[in-house]
Amino acid sequence: MKKLLLFVLVVLTFIGCSPRAEQKAAKEKAKQDSILWVLKAMAEEDSINAAKVKLEGEKNADLIPSSIQIQKYYTSEPNSAGGVDVYLNFKNISDKTVKYASFTLVPYNAVGDMVKSEIGGDTYKKIQLTGPIKPGATGGYGHYWSTLWYNSTITHMKITGIELEYMDGTTISTNNESIISQVLPKKK
Repeated sequence: MKKLLLFVLVVLTFIGCSPRAEQKAAKEKAKQDSILWVLKAMAEEDSINAAKVKLEGEKNADLIPSSIQIQKYYTSEPNSAGGVDVYLNFKNISDKTVKYASFTLVPYNAVGDMVKSEIGGDTYKKIQLTGPIKPGATGGYGHYWSTLWYNSTITHMKITGIELEYMDGTTISTNNESIISQVLPKKK
């Protein structure tokens, strides 16, 4: 009988069903469940925060057309190394002074395809103009961003994002194409 009992205990130990193994497995499962619960809670919090940021961005985006009017934006001809400069100027049509104006830009070739810089591989570039730019004033005249991309096929660019930070600390921004199109120069 003792031999049989010993044999059963040995077998149970080897197959992981001993009381200690069961307790250890239960603790491990509880630990994994706790970790999964924390990860799930963190993911939900991130989703909530992302939704808040998106909601705030959507509220702010409505203010862009009454805050800024792009007057000109264009790229230079590629230089001998394929370097392309960017020119952009705008009018502050808000009633606040702009501290920083940032624009996200993307280069395109003559057939309308988005292209990458041959040095660094960048496509999207963010430029920033430092104010103050008072209400009714223009920003960007006499200023350009040198060799933003290196690609001899670049013929033009598009603005894909706008962010304005005012002297009072408020910020408005958008990457909504239809809102951005409202502030671009009208085609003749």
